[in-house]
Amino acid sequence: MVQFHITQSQQLINDKRPPRCYIDSVIINQNHIAVFANWIYKRDKFHGYIPYKFNLLYRASRDGDAAAVFHEKCDNKGATLVIVKIANSNQLVGGYSRINWDSSGENKSTDENNFVFSFANKDDYQSARVGYCNDICNSIYCCSLNGPVFGLGSDLGYYNGVWYCDKNFSYPNVGIPLCVFNMDDYEVFQVVNK
Repeated sequence: MVQFHITQSQQLINDKRPPRCYIDSVIINQNHIAVFANWIYKRDKFHGYIPYKFNLLYRASRDGDAAAVFHEKCDNKGATLVIVKIANSNQLVGGYSRINWDSSGENKSTDENNFVFSFANKDDYQSARVGYCNDICNSIYCCSLNGPVFGLGSDLGYYNGVWYCDKNFSYPNVGIPLCVFNMDDYEVFQVVNK
C-alpha cells in the first residue's frame, strides 16, 4: 500500500496500482505521476484513472540550465509541473502551477490549486508532502532572469544555476530545505487533460 500526506494532516491513501502510463523522465516514474494527479485533482484516494497527460517540455541535463532556455520551452504552455532532484540526496521537490510562465517580471495570481511538494525520499511515497498556495496573489514569480519561482518569498526558485528556498511565504512548509541547494536535474511537464 502506498500512502502520502498533505500538510493539513489529511492522509491520502493509494490502495490500487496506478495504470500503466508512459512518462518521459529521468527523475520520476508512473507511481509519482499517480501521486501528482491526485494532488492536482485534489482527491483523497487514488481511483485508478489518471485524467492528465504529462508532456515533457524541459529537462536541464538535456536542454541546458539557462533561464532563457526554460522560458523558450515553458512560457505560455498552461499548467506545468516542475520536479527537482536535489544533488547528493534522494529528495525530490517541486511545484505545480495552473497559470502560464512568462518573462514579465511580475508576481502572478491564481487560485488555491497551485502547490509545492517534497518527497524526503523519492522511493518512499509515504514521505511525500504537498502544500497548497495560501497567498494566491503571489503564487508564482515570472522573470526572464530566473527559472521557475514559486511564491513571493521564493518558497522555491531557480536562479543562476542553483535552487533556493529562503522562507515559506506563499506556501506552507513541506520539507523543502531552507537554503541554497544544487540539483542533479530538473524537469518541467505540461499538464493537460486527456
